[in-house]
Amino acid sequence: MKRIKNLCASVGLSVFCLSLTGCPLWFPEPEASPDEDVQNALFAFAVLSSIFELEGSWPDLGFCSAGTCNSGFGSLTVTRQPQYIEWTDASPFTYHIFAFNNISNVIYFQQISFPAFPTNNGKFGAIHYVGPTTDCQNGKSLCFYYCETVSGQSSLEEAISADRSAGYSTTTVSQASQNGSCGAFSHSVAYAN
Repeated sequence: MKRIKNLCASVGLSVFCLSLTGCPLWFPEPEASPDEDVQNALFAFAVLSSIFELEGSWPDLGFCSAGTCNSGFGSLTVTRQPQYIEWTDASPFTYHIFAFNNISNVIYFQQISFPAFPTNNGKFGAIHYVGPTTDCQNGKSLCFYYCETVSGQSSLEEAISADRSAGYSTTTVSQASQNGSCGAFSHSVAYAN
């Protein structure tokens, strides 16, 4: 357990974290022994799989601008794997999520594949999101809004500590659809139906 960078430092606090929906969770560092990796990953995955609120299929994606969001730009799938959660969309790109916080609405990931930005493959970043919510446009009943606030970092620790204040300025649905809520842009949106 010593190699897990977990804000819940003791077993007692870890059990407490299971009852919270937003306790950050960190996976073992690569240099851990294989036995430690397996034990740590099993413990971490037990917590991780029970609390991530965006898991599932989001069959319709869109972009927001000036208060209006569109749709019809592909799909997003968020699925559990043995040591991470995979975020894949139709662009195509793939991120591996290694840490998240449902209270702060932030995901920390490693970019695995993104043909439009191959220089960031293997690098780490962060996505902030609003939702899931029923406050959706285009006649949709469930959605979430998201913004990649950090990218191109050399390590998970750098992605976590990177300053996001200039690139992200919203916690509400009405703000998410406005220009400037995600750096110079507005949020993307994923619809469940």
